Amino acid sequence: MLFKNPCAYRKIFFAISIVLVVVSILSMAFRGFNLGIDFTSGTTFEIEHMPEGFKYDGELEAEVAAIVTDAKADASVQVQAIGTDGIFIKATELTNEETEMVVNGLLSYFNGEEVAEDATNATEAEEVAPVAVEDATDVAVEEATEEAAEEVKGLVKAAISIDKVSATTSARLIGDTFKAVLLAIILMLIYISIRFDFKSGVCAVMALAHDVILMFGFYSLFQFTMNTSFVAAVLTIIGYSINATIVVFDRVRENNRMLGKKATWDEKADKAITTSYTRTLYSSLTTLFTIGALFVLGVSSIQEFALPIIVGIVCGAYSSLFVAPTFWAMWKNASNK
Repeated sequence: MLFKNPCAYRKIFFAISIVLVVVSILSMAFRGFNLGIDFTSGTTFEIEHMPEGFKYDGELEAEVAAIVTDAKADASVQVQAIGTDGIFIKATELTNEETEMVVNGLLSYFNGEEVAEDATNATEAEEVAPVAVEDATDVAVEEATEEAAEEVKGLVKAAISIDKVSATTSARLIGDTFKAVLLAIILMLIYISIRFDFKSGVCAVMALAHDVILMFGFYSLFQFTMNTSFVAAVLTIIGYSINATIVVFDRVRENNRMLGKKATWDEKADKAITTSYTRTLYSSLTTLFTIGALFVLGVSSIQEFALPIIVGIVCGAYSSLFVAPTFWAMWKNASNK
């Protein structure tokens, strides 16, 4: 009966959602977030081309990360692939000495020679050059060393580039993230209000807010690292979830025409939900299987994107079926009274 007449059990669904939302908000308020390097000041290293014989995989990722932690024990490190033979390393902010240790460690790992002391600027492609250090405000780069390092046995075809991301840039990135989410939600409200009605738009946006809060709460509660991959996942889930909600409300509109005044708003919503079960279940499971495989088999950069997608799909399926339409029917009943 729970799934045949969802509106009759709306109090259970609302109670579950309220508890989860309250826990999420409390966690965000008191535990905060484990912000990744994308949202905090840090140092990045980029190797445009690795030498032949090296390919990006989990083992290389772990070994490169170890080079950074050798220079700074408590450093947070993220390693990503660039193209077919490049790598991008993000770490917490390093001193000049620690930065030099990382560069020397990378060159040593790739069978190269240590760079000269205080290397700071990139050189031409066939040389292993001093490294460029550039802050996020695009202030000029430190002066290059007078001597480029010796050419090495086909090591790194392009120089190792270094950038330093300031806290100011990080704060702006966080602000832009919330603006993007807020703008997406507002546009969804306008679109659904025009296509259906204002009540449907508000209920759909409420379900979106429900999903976003739970995703943020999940990351806050379990202290998973939050970075730009999480932002991309949130925006993806907003589109995915609203699509599932629109399908349900489209069924509601059809039922409203077919059943007319003979049926109650609860009956119309129940019929829309029950006829959407199969579609929502199959689409969600198909996506979960694919994303789950990426999470299990992928490297860390892929896992950082897959995990919030998994959480969002589960929350989105639940809110699309049991939160938005049941609240809509309750609102309609209250309006009639």
